[in-house]
Amino acid sequence: MIRFQNEVKALTDQLLQMAEKTLGMVRDSVNAILQGREELAKRVFEQEDEINRMEVEIENRAISLIARFQPEAENLRTLIMIVKINNDLERIADHAVNIAERAQVLIKHPPVKPYIDLPRMAEIAQGMLEDALIAFMGRNAQLAQGVCTRDDLVDQLYLQIFRELLVFMMEDPHVIERAIRIIEVAKNLERIADLATNLAEVVFDDPAFHDIDHIL
Repeated sequence: MIRFQNEVKALTDQLLQMAEKTLGMVRDSVNAILQGREELAKRVFEQEDEINRMEVEIENRAISLIARFQPEAENLRTLIMIVKINNDLERIADHAVNIAERAQVLIKHPPVKPYIDLPRMAEIAQGMLEDALIAFMGRNAQLAQGVCTRDDLVDQLYLQIFRELLVFMMEDPHVIERAIRIIEVAKNLERIADLATNLAEVVFDDPAFHDIDHIL
């Protein structure tokens, strides 16, 4: 059992390394737009292959642990959750790449309007992802629930961005391409928030995570 716990700990550490890289990709992709820095977008592209490699490696290690030790109850749920988080982190990284691709177009032209709601939306989505991961590591169901409650705010910001840019496109056809790219960025941020919510729901729905005396 000690060997099993040590291997789970090593696997969790690797998952956190992947999470840190993924969060960095999201930040860089958004900042590439807000700061007009193409090198940040390129840095996102450079990390895509590493994230894909880590996703495959983590999943294979988790499956191997299940096959070798045949864990039950909470130990099995932990490994299943690691696989779930691992898969969703890879999807979040894909969304960061999508944002970085739009950044390469947007930074070559003046903004359609000042970026106000977009950085706010990005900040909330990133915070949701960070808290979902902290909730998993700390077995904190209350924090996980708080992540879920912020999803509606991200949805509202997306609709606000969409409606505002729709008006700009109707008034000036020259901004249509840029406006569409911004809407696509906002949509990717909305999906990142959705994935963070999915992770938080996994934590909140696990009865073991409601035991405040539990220690990983």
